Amino acid sequence: MGKKLKEKYYVVWAGKEPGIYTNWEQCQAQVIGFAGAKYKTFRTLPEATAAYEKGAEPSKEEKYYVVWAGKNPGIYNRWDLCQAQIVGFNGAKFKKFASLSEATAAFEKGAPASLNIYSAKKTPVSTEGIIANSLAVDAACSGNPGKMEFRGVWVSTGKEAFRFGPFEKGTNNIGEFLALVYGIGLVLKTNPETVIYSDSVNAISWVKAGKCKTKLAECADNKEIFDLIRKSEAWLKTPRPEVKIYKWNTKEWGEIPADFGRK
Repeated sequence: MGKKLKEKYYVVWAGKEPGIYTNWEQCQAQVIGFAGAKYKTFRTLPEATAAYEKGAEPSKEEKYYVVWAGKNPGIYNRWDLCQAQIVGFNGAKFKKFASLSEATAAFEKGAPASLNIYSAKKTPVSTEGIIANSLAVDAACSGNPGKMEFRGVWVSTGKEAFRFGPFEKGTNNIGEFLALVYGIGLVLKTNPETVIYSDSVNAISWVKAGKCKTKLAECADNKEIFDLIRKSEAWLKTPRPEVKIYKWNTKEWGEIPADFGRK
């Protein structure tokens, strides 16, 4: 997420209900589970309107995902559609192919014996898939500084695990940091094998360093935030089991599940 919340428009050319949407949740509802869905993000309404009327552009690079074992086995032409079939399905089997003919032949032949299995109990070797047994964390801030809040969402179910804020005069980076720290504490209490996803390089590096390296000045309005920062930094210095923290692959997987949908 960027520091400022920018307005975006989502055009759905092929989906359950084609049209123009103003937030990711509405767009996602139209494309997830819809084979052959086509959609794109635009920064302004005129751009989105013109693009919708013109029609979907042909894909520059076709990708096909074969799901042999999942909620609905088959061939999908978008990662998010494939993702919907495997997340939460223990033992799912899938693979990406460069052409439809290759994907069709592979689907008919069956899953290779050496294929990595997407499991809620085992981290797959493949970098393609999302680990089901995971917690996604994210933050949002209206202004810089501004009203800041952060939360965590269980990836396999989409259910919110925690949410805090809004706090006055915070920043997005601080929120990402606090969300990650709170997420670590939560998974240590519930299941230390749970993986945590964050889409913030800064937050991940700050947590690993044990220091919130914000340049924001403390004041009376944001004292509560800085109290949380100090408690978090002190807690990070204490001995604890290691928790796996991964960077969310936004380019391949779309917005992180904990995203507030206000971009």
